[in-house]
Amino acid sequence: MKEVALRGVYQPPLNGTELTLRAGVYVVLGSEADGTSMLIGLLGGLWSPRRGSVRIDGADPCRTPAARRRIGLLLGEEALPPAASLGDAIDRALRLRAGTGSAEKVLDLLGLSAWKSRRVESLTAAERRSAALGLALSQPEPAGLFLHEPLATSPAVDRARVCQLVAEHAGGGSIVVCTTSSPRDAAALGGMVLLLDRGQLVRSAAAPLATELAPGTALDLWIRTSDPRRLATELAGAPAVSGVDWDDAATPGQLRVRGPDPQALALAVVRAAGAAKLSIEAIVPGLPGLALARAASDGIARAAYDAAQRAAYEAYRHNQGAGAPRSWADP
Repeated sequence: MKEVALRGVYQPPLNGTELTLRAGVYVVLGSEADGTSMLIGLLGGLWSPRRGSVRIDGADPCRTPAARRRIGLLLGEEALPPAASLGDAIDRALRLRAGTGSAEKVLDLLGLSAWKSRRVESLTAAERRSAALGLALSQPEPAGLFLHEPLATSPAVDRARVCQLVAEHAGGGSIVVCTTSSPRDAAALGGMVLLLDRGQLVRSAAAPLATELAPGTALDLWIRTSDPRRLATELAGAPAVSGVDWDDAATPGQLRVRGPDPQALALAVVRAAGAAKLSIEAIVPGLPGLALARAASDGIARAAYDAAQRAAYEAYRHNQGAGAPRSWADP
């Protein structure tokens, strides 16, 4: 069984990271300052941690070339092998990893066949990352795919196609770890979302991310309709709605509404549309930003600490009797 294991990994900005993963898609949500780029480099065997261990199927990828050859890797910055053309560079990379395939197949995977004859020097940073992404996703039966911001490449790359290939690899038994600072990209990639904050994995967030990333905060819904101004007027007095934004110049045909209860908010929108005799083309939940998700993590951690303190105090009172000294604050 394929397994990725990090044990007490310390390599700034990562700080004591613990992680065990098996086949599936895992999206680590955080910034590069939190350690997303370092995490991908460690998993890909580019570096060894100062403390702790990284193992792919029991092997240290930094010290085991055979393990590295079974890994598909995408870094924040990519440098292709020197060659006269992109096609030649990809063929050389394929030979280095001792794999089958061809430049044509790699580029065709993401619809980039027209780039084959381009000079490597002419490629932008985003285009180099796109070619490297194709190489990573073309890895046959990889032990792991470790991809930094896989949806932040050239606009020529179809995001839906990347998500499809990621899902196919995971379905075939591979471990896919993607890092991103975008909640939108995390939702598109699917799988389990892990929040990385200041070098530590603080919690996981299941679907739907719109409410799980920042529980307890107001939900945003983006409504696409034929007459957003009329719908905004109808929603103005709804108890479930805490805010309505409409800017036809910035977001034509769309309306943003907010409210603390997702179900009540959606029901209010449907009722208002019915009362105004408007059709709803789409209702899309907005995703909280990374800063809000971090704040929610801090709040959850504080709530867990307070709950543990209360439980410990109650246990102390129970064991010592009602007359025990009250050395801790009452809840």
